[in-house]
Amino acid sequence: MGFLSKHLSRQGLPAIDAAVADLAPSVITTIIEPPQPVARPAAPPSTPLIILDRFAGPDDLEALLPALSAAIEISLDLETTHLTPWLAPNSFSKSFKIGGRTTRAKYQADHPGCTIDATPRARILALETDNGVICAIDLDLLTPPQKRDLIAAIARPDAIWVGHNLGFDLSWLNHISPGAKPGRIIDTMLLATACRPDLEYEIIARVARSGDAPTGITGDLKAKIEKRAQGKESRDQNSAGSLSLDLLSMHLLSEKLDKACQAPQNWMPSYLSPGHLSYCLGDIKAPRLLARRMLGIRGDLDTPISAVIDAIDKHAGGPAYRIFERAIPRLVQMQHTGLRIDPEASAEYRQRLIDETRPAVDHLITLAPELAPFAAQLGDPDQGLTEDLKAAIDASFIARTGRGLPKTDAGNASTTIKALKMEFPGEPLVDALATAQAGGKKISMLDDYLALADANHRTHPLTSIGTVTGRTTSQKPNLQNMPKDKEFRGIFTAALGYKIIASDYSAVEMRIAACLAERNYARFVKSGLAIPDWITKSAPPPFSKIMAAIRAGTPATPLLPTTWPLPEPNRDTCKIGDWAIYYATRYAVVLCRLQAAGMRLKDGFIMSDIEKMALPSAIKNRIDPHLVTALQLEARAGRFDLEGHSRSLDYVTSLSLDQRAALKNKMSKKRGEAKAPNFGLLYGMAAPGLHTYGITTYGLSWSLDDATAARAGWFELYPEIDLWHLQSKLVSREKAPVFKYKKLVGMNDGGKLYHGSTLSGRPVCGAEMRDACNYSDQGTGAEIALDAMARFPDWLAACLVNFVHDEFVFEVPDHDVDRAIVELEAAMMAAGDAALDRFGIPCELETTTGDHWIH
Repeated sequence: MGFLSKHLSRQGLPAIDAAVADLAPSVITTIIEPPQPVARPAAPPSTPLIILDRFAGPDDLEALLPALSAAIEISLDLETTHLTPWLAPNSFSKSFKIGGRTTRAKYQADHPGCTIDATPRARILALETDNGVICAIDLDLLTPPQKRDLIAAIARPDAIWVGHNLGFDLSWLNHISPGAKPGRIIDTMLLATACRPDLEYEIIARVARSGDAPTGITGDLKAKIEKRAQGKESRDQNSAGSLSLDLLSMHLLSEKLDKACQAPQNWMPSYLSPGHLSYCLGDIKAPRLLARRMLGIRGDLDTPISAVIDAIDKHAGGPAYRIFERAIPRLVQMQHTGLRIDPEASAEYRQRLIDETRPAVDHLITLAPELAPFAAQLGDPDQGLTEDLKAAIDASFIARTGRGLPKTDAGNASTTIKALKMEFPGEPLVDALATAQAGGKKISMLDDYLALADANHRTHPLTSIGTVTGRTTSQKPNLQNMPKDKEFRGIFTAALGYKIIASDYSAVEMRIAACLAERNYARFVKSGLAIPDWITKSAPPPFSKIMAAIRAGTPATPLLPTTWPLPEPNRDTCKIGDWAIYYATRYAVVLCRLQAAGMRLKDGFIMSDIEKMALPSAIKNRIDPHLVTALQLEARAGRFDLEGHSRSLDYVTSLSLDQRAALKNKMSKKRGEAKAPNFGLLYGMAAPGLHTYGITTYGLSWSLDDATAARAGWFELYPEIDLWHLQSKLVSREKAPVFKYKKLVGMNDGGKLYHGSTLSGRPVCGAEMRDACNYSDQGTGAEIALDAMARFPDWLAACLVNFVHDEFVFEVPDHDVDRAIVELEAAMMAAGDAALDRFGIPCELETTTGDHWIH
């Protein structure tokens, strides 16, 4: 029995069953007295409607509008014919089945006069309120003024909207009535991100407890959660790490939502059946119930919405949730403004790409004559890689190297550049193939952008807060994954009389990591250097002497065995005692390194200790961390003299500003190479992963031994990061069922859940230590950027045309450029300082201005 059926059964009325989907609609409107009042913000008295057996239209507005205007808590859900209003109409194939069971031809034959309108539009607005309104309104039946009156009744400063992924609904409603928004937004998708990151693992635990052959709701949960783990879900918000309404409903309400009419084609027919109505009203209660269950509020709908808001505000994730909530209207406004793509600049750039691709293909063929028959195909992005072309590429690598293409996990030949770089390091054919394909890929992306632009040459992607970290996703088109080269971004231009301003946070992930390391160090020292008992009990004898020396403030490094830290044990054969010994040696080395850097590791000296940490110190003193890392690794390899200094940071600090600038210029290549360990190791990447990352992301020509040495040298320089990783791995974890490597690991199989938190205190968790660290860092970055967005003055927010993780793009009138830069940087700095300043870490921005997006 669904939500609507249960609700109507309590009212003593017959439920609408989807089985009567093709029955003719009734014309009766049933009026129900409101339920007994509960404690909630005062609302004017009303006689709410529950429209049970038909979609509401203009004749119902006289009764509906006063009731909606009196409601405080409003659950809403839109059914639309497309993802956004700016897209070309969706196709409606003859094989498509309306409601999952009736073909278009039969549906129209059964309902004479039924037409199909594929125009992108909002079709149905379903509502449930705290004063008893339950209805589904067919917006096709209303005039534009009537639609605006309806939206005005619910988009009030005292109204609280409840729903799932409400940014989508708000975007469509703003298309009808620009600027409409409620006073507060309770979004269950964002609640899961901000307050309940453990929910997915709670669901996994439920699946693990159910055995191998679960049935019913648990069986559905198992199937859905396995698809998530295996990456088989469609590219919606689920694949980015957030939880769907259906998944939340199955777990928290033991209800499986009806998805028969989910596809937008279902809302194109002029006639909508009772089955459509049942679908709309069946989900509308779920978000109100879920919001309360997610926050542990008893009483469900008998508890007022004010209790939900209080629970959010008191939750550790409450500050982050409020940031997300305030950013939603700004993201909607940005989508409606749109980013301008210049058709002339695009055409010129497209031709340049074609001209550059031809010689690149010719060069490729000189290296691999086997590819000559495919010259035209290699330069055409629309043709792709056929099996014949893959076979020719395979033959060309065999001819040059004696080895064929690498295989995927499924045993198929892989032609991805990443796989080829790893299989054939330094092979010129790989670079030639990548260059030949690069132009085609850019052309394909460019054509997609142009196809999705409106008549004014603006793209309007749906940008949502849809990931586990709180970062945004972008769809139709995805403007967050475009190439970063200036030529490509040059196609996005300002209109006549305007300028493009782009501003982003400089090295924000490293700055946040420095703060997280400081916070972790302070907690560790205040705990009395508490190390888990299972480690200290099995630690080898030197460990206790080292800890005693550190606590006494005497040098501990002379006591450190040269073989420490010991190699990581074999996971398949080792016992718990082996791990204890290994981690004891890790702790000993890290603490000795911290002490050797001048830290006393005592409560009264925390602030002065932090000033001696390499990463925070470099950032606070405006010293380039990439240069510091490069010098340390070069010195460790015997290729650079630090002139008596043990740390590159101390060496650079001793130089004048002019000497630093000259050194940075001299070491530019090594500085670029240092970005691989600086970004790759920030969350604890292992040496093999760093090796791959350096080759595929930064084009390094290095061996696994080189990557291993770089990793060791990096943690020697930044022991505060190593301590953060250790504590995250060994202290903030619990045994729990998790998915690792696409396989369920149960309570007794060694599964662990690692916990962390952003700098605002928002809880995060993951099945790997690096996930918890990554989410803590990138989650903080998301909060900073979205907080800045919410802080922009209204006039400036109206100029925002794109947002990519921590970069803002504005299109501003020429005469307002200087004012815009001052005000946008003030907002960005205020948001950055709110998170970083208490740790002494400065926030820095990089801002550019021009006729096109040049940042």
